[in-house]
Amino acid sequence: RQMNMNGSMNATAFNNTSDRELKDNILEIENACDNILKLHGYTYTLKESGLPYAGVIAQEVMEALPEAVGSFEKYEGGDSSGEVIGRFFNVDQGGVVGLLVQVCREQELRIRALEEKLK
Repeated sequence: RQMNMNGSMNATAFNNTSDRELKDNILEIENACDNILKLHGYTYTLKESGLPYAGVIAQEVMEALPEAVGSFEKYEGGDSSGEVIGRFFNVDQGGVVGLLVQVCREQELRIRALEEKLK
């Protein structure tokens, strides 16, 4: 099922299904440090509401981790009974978190190797 909402949503937590038993083809993200350099963190104003936000740009995420990018259609009048006025990208924030975790792991392994060399 899919829920579409235009606006902000508040919740105590958003939980993603993540149990190993529910997954196949589990692979570590490769070259995470190289891929993270394709992303930037931004502040911006959302055109529709004029409200300030912070985050990433889906087109950049697509270059770094295409598995974390999806798309949706926007409809005239806001609901699916109107005409399609465009297709836009969205980002699975959990995918970005996975990339960030892997970057931290890669960096930690590099730091430890350098510390060993210094000894």
